[in-house]
Amino acid sequence: MKHFYYQSVVEWAQTIATPSKLIFIHYFAGLLILYTEVHQQQLVKYFKQEQGRSYEKRIKKDSHKLPFDI
Repeated sequence: MKHFYYQSVVEWAQTIATPSKLIFIHYFAGLLILYTEVHQQQLVKYFKQEQGRSYEKRIKKDSHKLPFDI
């Protein structure tokens, strides 16, 4: 997916192509890809934490039904 962003930005940049603008656009596309990857990793980490918390809550809530202590 990240290559699609980069490729579409580069294709757009080639329509207004001058060497200095292309360098800037490649740099900008790289920053955009880096930002989306970091943001995606943070979301994955957050959802894993939330899933773990809800699992812990469920265990504590249902622990009185178990024949042993947690």
